[in-house]
Amino acid sequence: MKSDPAETLRATVKRSKDGWWFDGVFSAFDPLLTPYGYELAEAKSTFRGDSISYAGSPYRVVFELDPETKLLRGEFWDEATLDRENHLRVLRFWDLLRSRDPAGSWSEPKWQSISTSEVLHEIRRWADGLARDAADVLAGGVVPRGLWVDIW
Repeated sequence: MKSDPAETLRATVKRSKDGWWFDGVFSAFDPLLTPYGYELAEAKSTFRGDSISYAGSPYRVVFELDPETKLLRGEFWDEATLDRENHLRVLRFWDLLRSRDPAGSWSEPKWQSISTSEVLHEIRRWADGLARDAADVLAGGVVPRGLWVDIW
């Protein structure tokens, strides 16, 4: 029986020291992203932190965790800019969700320390918020230009 590369990748990173984080992202986002055609493209754990990306069209969905710098990030990357040298167009989950739900508390947490429960809570909030308020973006819909950040 031929093994599924994405399942092999999932199993491998779940055994890392931050396996709880990988499992949290997979549990929250696999069921949300798969119906929209997103597929796990990369998951890795390095000395600089952890990252996961799902390839889709026209966006790539990217997650990053660095417990040392207290960084937790969830973003859409514009696939059209991925091949350009030194340029990437990024849409942070917090910015998109804040634009769709101004009364919500969608700001980047300023953690003094970063705990497993806080991180898993934020990941679940992203998934719930995107499903409720931004399904059109998950489906490849157009996002107002002012929400994108160009990184050079």
